[in-house]
Amino acid sequence: MKFEESTDIIAKILYGSGVRHVIASSGSRSLRMVRSASGHPQLNVRMIVDERVAAFSALGISDCTAQPTALICTSGTAMLNYAPAIAEAYYRGVPMIIITADRPVDIIDLNDGQTIHQFHALDNIVKMSIDIDATRPCSKNDFDKISDIISFALSPRKGPIHINLHLEEGNEAMDYQCADYETEFSRLHIPHSTLCMSSFQKSEIALKKTLIFLGQMPFDSEMIQLVEHVAGLPNIVVVADIVSNCNIPNVITDIESLIDHIKAHPDVFNPELVITLGKTSPISRRFKEWLRSIDGYVHWRVNDKPEPENTYFHLKRTIIADEKTFLKQIAYNADKTNVDTFNRVWMVLNRKADVIKSNLLAEAPWSDIAAINVIIKQIPDSYTIQCSNGMSIRYLSLTGANRHRLYCNRGVNGIDGSTSTAIGYSSVSDTPTLLISGDMSALYDISALYSGQLSPKFKMIVIANEGGEIFRLTKATRNYEKREEMLCNIPDIKWKDVAKSVNMDYFEAQNKKELESVLGAFFIKNDRSTLLIIKTSIGNSKIYGNIIKEINNRL
Repeated sequence: MKFEESTDIIAKILYGSGVRHVIASSGSRSLRMVRSASGHPQLNVRMIVDERVAAFSALGISDCTAQPTALICTSGTAMLNYAPAIAEAYYRGVPMIIITADRPVDIIDLNDGQTIHQFHALDNIVKMSIDIDATRPCSKNDFDKISDIISFALSPRKGPIHINLHLEEGNEAMDYQCADYETEFSRLHIPHSTLCMSSFQKSEIALKKTLIFLGQMPFDSEMIQLVEHVAGLPNIVVVADIVSNCNIPNVITDIESLIDHIKAHPDVFNPELVITLGKTSPISRRFKEWLRSIDGYVHWRVNDKPEPENTYFHLKRTIIADEKTFLKQIAYNADKTNVDTFNRVWMVLNRKADVIKSNLLAEAPWSDIAAINVIIKQIPDSYTIQCSNGMSIRYLSLTGANRHRLYCNRGVNGIDGSTSTAIGYSSVSDTPTLLISGDMSALYDISALYSGQLSPKFKMIVIANEGGEIFRLTKATRNYEKREEMLCNIPDIKWKDVAKSVNMDYFEAQNKKELESVLGAFFIKNDRSTLLIIKTSIGNSKIYGNIIKEINNRL
């Protein structure tokens, strides 16, 4: 037996499990855990007061490092502020370790201050929760539980886990004896899937007109090579969201511009087999509705969990495998096909649409989409793009992102936390990060700019179109008589003053000529983080919609 606080051992377990970054928020109940984490020589601990910002920042760090990030907060409502980011991590498969400090067990249900039922409060958005009483000496069994649950966060279906830790208040060293516990262990080895497709399954793929859809995935060079190979097979067409990070030739990343033509020619374009990979449903709602509406095909879902995800109402088979293992089976073991035109007709259509689109974008009047089209052509190759939800991600789907890595919180598609996620990502990235955001998303997460994480590697572009442009475009809201008042209304933010208050360099553009003239300096400036405000007008998303309609008309 040796004298050592339980929280010190937990910090060692975090490090041994692959955690390198910890984000803590202010609080007295969590102080013991914060002290132990910050006292560990190899854990990078930062303080962010706002728990919502902290959690989304942790999400961005995990995105960038592919390692779990730990969060520590105090008791009471603090952990509830984590919920949006935890939900995003859960549905996107990002590992996070949530450690919530709790009051002693005997204080709960006494109407004591800052005390709620914390254990199980996050159960719907975490893989697993455990409750540990650290007001007493923790046992080896307690530490085993902590180690096991962290390993569970890194299992083939990655995601967030919750450790609720009852702690004594204060900073005084505990004088109890803690059980010996071996913490010098290697990070848990997660074996790769060993899927072996049957000859029957491979024949099904080879003999059918097959559409493979790629949802959101992290950047992976090996994955890109596999997709490139599969996309060249004659009976397979690959449709991918722009956040798939597979933005390569022969992969269709702008399905929205093709969907009307495809719907009009079912004999040519309808698939017989649809295979989906990745974490999210498509950005294009019309593509999703098309797959739900047509008959004559079956859906295979490649997933890392057995539960069925019948997104398109045609699910026949769930294949438990990681994406790369599955694609290797197709790429290198595909049988000969007798379907030699399916890929070709899709590619001919896509190339034709690209030519039409390029001309229309070049001629577009000043608008959000015209601005994005200018920006995307000038982003330096080294940059990673972060993008907010709503119209911004749809604009990028239309223009393309070249070969830039692209991240967006598409797990649950919320507008909250885009700036925090991007700043968190930038704080640990070796290369610059560009956030492209709408003004409503930027306002929602404006406190992220005050979190103390800004660095010269962070660049931010805000499309200032007086808020909520997606509500002016979508069918469900565009005809609502009080749309501007109830959905789009945001205060007039003095972004120049905001930039000054957080020591950001500031640029502004109100037309195409001004934008082209400032972009060079915007990207070159590298001694401070930088903010560019692009001012457009209300309702200019119609230009985006008209471009898509015109592409379909000319096909």
